[in-house]
Amino acid sequence: MQFLLLGILICAPIARSQTTACTKWSTTGVTIAGTGVAGNSSHQLYTPQGIFIHKLTNTLYVADFSNQRVQKFSLDASSSGEGVTVASGSWWMPVDIY
Repeated sequence: MQFLLLGILICAPIARSQTTACTKWSTTGVTIAGTGVAGNSSHQLYTPQGIFIHKLTNTLYVADFSNQRVQKFSLDASSSGEGVTVASGSWWMPVDIY
């Protein structure tokens, strides 16, 4: 007896996104937040978790888990890459932004 194994891949959109599991991502990219080195200065992140992009203001918000803050980065081409802390203190290791 022989068996034929059929594989079916369904590319359904991921929740709240236009992206599917079958999306082909670019192999090159541009860093828009952080430096790739963990730290606590305004242009560094330390264990970033969730992100939120505000389309109207072209702004990226990052939940900076280990620094216990939320950083805001401008996505404009003229941006210097410096982040602005918009929430800290009472936050205890934020993991997501809605």
